[in-house]
Amino acid sequence: MEQHCCVCGVAVRKGAAFCPECGASLQPAGWACPRCGGQNPQDAAFCGACGARKSDGVSDATTVMPPVQPQQTGHFPRPSAAPMAAQPQPPAWQGGASGGAQRSVLQDRRLWVAVIVLLILLAAGGGSYYYFNYMNEGNYIKQYSLAANAVGEIDGLLGSEVRAEKLKGAAANNVRQKLQARKNSFDDTAKDFAKRTPFKGYETQHADTISLLQKESALVDEIMTVLANPLDAQADEMIKTIREDIAARSDLGAKIQVQGANFVAAAELSSVPQQLALFVSAERKAEEERKRVEKEKSERLAAMNAFFSKMEELINRYESAKTDLNDIMNSSYKNDIIWADYFRTVDRAKNTRQAFRNELKGIAAPAGAEDIKAELDNVLAHALTYCELKSQAAHLQFNRYYTNASKKEAEARAMDDDIQKEYAAFKSHFQEEKARLTAGGI
Repeated sequence: MEQHCCVCGVAVRKGAAFCPECGASLQPAGWACPRCGGQNPQDAAFCGACGARKSDGVSDATTVMPPVQPQQTGHFPRPSAAPMAAQPQPPAWQGGASGGAQRSVLQDRRLWVAVIVLLILLAAGGGSYYYFNYMNEGNYIKQYSLAANAVGEIDGLLGSEVRAEKLKGAAANNVRQKLQARKNSFDDTAKDFAKRTPFKGYETQHADTISLLQKESALVDEIMTVLANPLDAQADEMIKTIREDIAARSDLGAKIQVQGANFVAAAELSSVPQQLALFVSAERKAEEERKRVEKEKSERLAAMNAFFSKMEELINRYESAKTDLNDIMNSSYKNDIIWADYFRTVDRAKNTRQAFRNELKGIAAPAGAEDIKAELDNVLAHALTYCELKSQAAHLQFNRYYTNASKKEAEARAMDDDIQKEYAAFKSHFQEEKARLTAGGI
């Protein structure tokens, strides 16, 4: 007997699972596995397709109404007035439970297909990228040109910057920083070239180029070492090594023959060792000069310290002698003068100040301190004149030439005032010059 869909009434072939017209399920009542979508009998405990347990979140599928015979008129049967529970299950395209399970299976399958297609596209894209960037011969040969340009830039920088006249003072450190910055970029190019697989027929050139790039990088390191340590005892040996490495690098560069790539060393590169030798020699001479200046400065500082120490000792004795003379003279005037003692006191003061002048002459004044010594000598000379005036006044007083004695005494007092001012100015200048000339920065 012919089978009909219970939803739309269209005739379907025997054994069909779904209606070809509306998609309604024609399977007998049972439950659908949400894992794989398979249909199972109502009393089955496990899915017959994947083995999932019915109780593991599996819900019973809605029973599909058995197919009915259409009316003889050929029209679809009208819905009966049966209760709502007896209404037929909505078709899959209207959200039926069985259709939902089938739709979930189809969506999963489509998702897996999309993932597989995406993986295939990624693999194809990655393969294409690898081919065009690593396995394409034209691009591979281009890498030689890039490497040669990087080598040429390093050679050009060495030839133009490693010049003795450009390496004076802090300039050597600036050149070293330039080389380091360029070397960082160069090393990236060398690493990129080294990780590529050589094309057939380029194995020797590939290996030689890698070796050349390594030599170039090592050469820059050696040059920067000399620039940073020109006074090192090993600098001369390092320059010899640099000269040998440049020769080896030049021979290897001439050996590499690849179209569009020139690894021949620039002519200026051969002058680098000589320029480094001149730089090292100049730095060593400058260091010797610096040490000489430091030695002279140290010796001068020691001489200054010795000079001012002797001067201070002499000044202290002079001040003590000056105080003693004033005390004796003042005491003599307050009491009866014993002229013999007074004359001896004045003579002793004169002799003391003359002895100070003689001692001062024996003190060596370092360059720049001569004025200090001369100022003290002037003070002592005026002090001698003062003592002489006092002696003359005393003799005139003793011989009763009172008027002349008074004049000499007045002249002596005026001289003493001038000496005190002169001595105060000397002491101030002495302290200033001592602080300046014994400082560490002289």
